[in-house]
Amino acid sequence: MTWNTRHSPRAGAFTLILLSGVLLGPLLVELVGGAAGALLRGAPPWPGHRVMLRTIAVSLTIGALATGLGWFPARVLASRRAGRLGALCLVPMLMPPYLAYSGYSILRDPSWITGDWLESLSVRGQAWVTIGLGRGLALLGMALWAWPISACVLATGMRGQAVDDALRLDAPPLRRTWERVWMHRASIAGAVLLVALVAIGSAVPLHLAQVETIAIDLWRRMGESSPEQWGSAWLAAWPIIVAAVAGSVVLPRVVRRLVMHAPTEPDSCDASGHTRLAAWLAWTAATGLPLLLFVLTIHSPRSLVEFWKLSGPGLWNGFVTAFAVAILSGLLGLGFAYVVDMSRRPPHALVGIILGGWVFTAVIPGVFIGAALARLGTHLPRGWSDVLLMDALLARFGCVPVLVGGVCALSESSELRELREVEGATRWRAWVHACLPRRMPVVGAALAAGIMAIHEIEATTMLLPPGRHNLAQQILGYLHFSRMEEMSAAAVYLIGGGMVLGACVSTLMWRTWRRS
Repeated sequence: MTWNTRHSPRAGAFTLILLSGVLLGPLLVELVGGAAGALLRGAPPWPGHRVMLRTIAVSLTIGALATGLGWFPARVLASRRAGRLGALCLVPMLMPPYLAYSGYSILRDPSWITGDWLESLSVRGQAWVTIGLGRGLALLGMALWAWPISACVLATGMRGQAVDDALRLDAPPLRRTWERVWMHRASIAGAVLLVALVAIGSAVPLHLAQVETIAIDLWRRMGESSPEQWGSAWLAAWPIIVAAVAGSVVLPRVVRRLVMHAPTEPDSCDASGHTRLAAWLAWTAATGLPLLLFVLTIHSPRSLVEFWKLSGPGLWNGFVTAFAVAILSGLLGLGFAYVVDMSRRPPHALVGIILGGWVFTAVIPGVFIGAALARLGTHLPRGWSDVLLMDALLARFGCVPVLVGGVCALSESSELRELREVEGATRWRAWVHACLPRRMPVVGAALAAGIMAIHEIEATTMLLPPGRHNLAQQILGYLHFSRMEEMSAAAVYLIGGGMVLGACVSTLMWRTWRRS
């Protein structure tokens, strides 16, 4: 039993580090090599102070908006009866991040009353209103997509706050709200910064609204230059790289601290009816209302049929790739949980290294990942495009099941861990029977990673071979050229089908998490 306890985790850890190195190593080497080559050639590493400040402001604004939208859902999640909202909380994140922006942008169409009014303002020389509204919708759209992240962070800090009952009795409404905000200030700051970290490399909604952040500026530069010159863009992206490094170092520590201090029971008080209504309004604004707007925009039912003719092959290719991403990322997450489970003490250094590497590649812009692997693919035989595409999507979303696997394993009580060792559950087969049923949230996280991989545009468009059908590239064309009829038909299937799949995955994660 001693040999199995000591050596099996080490072998698993070595295998996990080796696999992560194989998947992420070539990508990181290409990025570092390209940036170093650009530095030796004297490429300017500064993106500009205005762009830097705008990037920070935009990211923090998205984080603040998402945290505000996630406040009431977090109170419902932290209550003793989370209900259906808990099961459906992750659905907005499983939608494409650009669909909320595109859906609400329909209101700017001249065929609508609001669009006609905006057009009249532009004719009178007030075009800044339309431009400002579009950029505001881009920020709001990103916040509507990301608020489940802030809700989960806030709910972790809200659980177990017994003083909340006293606030309901002794404080007036405004004072009670202020005291709650001040009491949860650490969770609020963490939620804002985490969403800002996710948003700093996300480009598509901001790209469509022409919000000049570092990621948008460098994406345009890469499109105007040859692959040999892409290293200068990677070098100029050093602020995003610094943010990604900081996130990869800090996030594993924050996860360990949250797991150590998280209460085992939900909050004793229940959420009020007004709180639940506000939470459902946030959920509906991120899912149902964009779907309704797209449905109202379809002029001919034939567009719903034409979607399968135009996008059927691309959708099928996307599903095949997403299925592979879900399987591989699920194995990574379960392997990570196995290594932590089978160690006598949680290996904090190992957790930080592995999780930090996957967080880093998730934060940097997807266009950088796709471009780096595309340059690498020029030195490989033909036929490697599918492998490189799966590697890029794993780099983008593999952190989700790895993070969930680490949280599941680290949250196990020391009593259960010691009981497994006493009972001799140290072989991997014993782990399957003793731990795997309580690690099912990793499976849900892997399915979520696969769903998000279907919607990835940035890395996919950089790696697609000529003539290859792909839904992400077609959607990007619809968005760029304002082909709203085709876009609306695609959005009906993406949002409608995504809501069904997302609801199933979110429910699976929620129920298995509560059981575990």
